[in-house]
Amino acid sequence: MRTRELKKLFNSELEFLEYKGLLSSIKDETEEYEIKRKELSVIAKKINNNKTRLQEICPHIEKELTKGYERGDYYETGKYIDTTTCKICEKVLNVDVRSTGFYG
Repeated sequence: MRTRELKKLFNSELEFLEYKGLLSSIKDETEEYEIKRKELSVIAKKINNNKTRLQEICPHIEKELTKGYERGDYYETGKYIDTTTCKICEKVLNVDVRSTGFYG
């Protein structure tokens, strides 16, 4: 639409100027958002690579044992799940799954 036709749709010149300003602002902020999103994506990849590298070289001296239980159903018995995780690098070191021998 042309500017002249657009102006006719508004009650005043102020409304039209506010409309134009908002459109411009949205466009600028969208562009800024896309730039920041790309930057954050790069940073997230760096963090992920560093975490992976840390998991490879970590001596895993601080360990945490998490005990869990998964309920069984009619066809499958319940399971006790013990997970050993390194507290420093958050790598799962061992998962021990034992069936309970009963349902539910």
